[in-house]
Amino acid sequence: MSKHTVLIVTGILLDDHTPYGVGDLWRNPALRLPEFLLGMFLTQLIVRDGRPVTTPAVLALPALASIGAIALLIHDLDGRIAEVLLLPGFALLIAVLASASGPLARVTQHRTAVLLGEASYALYLLHAPFSIFYDALGVSDMPGAYFGYLAVTIAASIAAHLWFERPMRVRIVTWWDQRSAARRAAALAPASQPAG
Repeated sequence: MSKHTVLIVTGILLDDHTPYGVGDLWRNPALRLPEFLLGMFLTQLIVRDGRPVTTPAVLALPALASIGAIALLIHDLDGRIAEVLLLPGFALLIAVLASASGPLARVTQHRTAVLLGEASYALYLLHAPFSIFYDALGVSDMPGAYFGYLAVTIAASIAAHLWFERPMRVRIVTWWDQRSAARRAAALAPASQPAG
């Protein structure tokens, strides 16, 4: 093991961003697998034959109640424990919103809501760097600074989604389809006959 590897691993393990001294190691995608599997499970529950199965909107009330109850306790809990406790409430809320009908569907399926949802991953990626940038500017304590930060970050996230994420997704899917088609064509092509 090289000295650089030792330094990197030591830095991760000694990082005190979490109470257990493992830093951001717990953010490893492999450790987020249960949440990913929960999302897959929810999809199977609320989608049948490509169409959403309606979930009663009234279930949003217990979902919000459980999220609110945990939110009141969250300041006394380790972040990871709070996340686990919040999962059922958010899972139920997602199921309700994803399969909503009637007035609720008009809100959740509005093109603005859909765009914000699509840009949420870009928001996840950009919110921390933008927060650091705002702190570096020294404006984070000014009145209304948070709303300015929020507006700028959301706008940047939408721009990143529209002008980077979407085009790259199209390029990747196109490349993958072409690659798969070429492999299928090569597999179906008759083997060349040796000259006799």
